[in-house]
This record gives sequence, structure tokens and C-alpha cells, in this order.
Amino acid sequence: MTTVTESDLKELKDLILGIDKKLDVYIARTDEKFKSVDQRFDQIEKSIDSVNARLNTFTLGFLSIVGILVTGLLGIVTKVVFFPNP
Repeated sequence: MTTVTESDLKELKDLILGIDKKLDVYIARTDEKFKSVDQRFDQIEKSIDSVNARLNTFTLGFLSIVGILVTGLLGIVTKVVFFPNP
């Protein structure tokens, strides 16, 4: 069996502290990357919302025009059916 000396323990302690510091740095980097990805998702979500609003406006306008045309056609058909020319 080998004996563990004070210098071996100090060396192990220093090694563990070094690894701990490196882990802290990697954790900080990862947190920053997650923040940047989160910001990108927020920007994408905002652009999707603006496209959604435009599409809703376009759909409302299109359906309004179609409704007016259908109403006009029904009026013409009603006039021809109920009031034929003599």
C-alpha cells in the first residue's frame, strides 16, 4: 500500500479547484449561448406575429370583397327569377 502525503493531497486539491474553475467558465459560456438562442427565438416569434397580422388583414379584405360579389350576384339572380322581362 502506498501512503498519501500532504503534497499529494495539495496537488489533488489544486487539480479539483482548477477543474471547478474551468467548469464555471463553461457554464457561463453555455448560459450566454442559451440567452442568445432565446433572443433569436423571441425575434422569430415577433416576425411570425407580424406576418400573422398581415395575413389576417389580407384574409379579411379578400373575404369582404367576395361577400360583396356574392351579394350582388344573388341580387341579380333574384331579380331575374322573380321579375322576368315581359
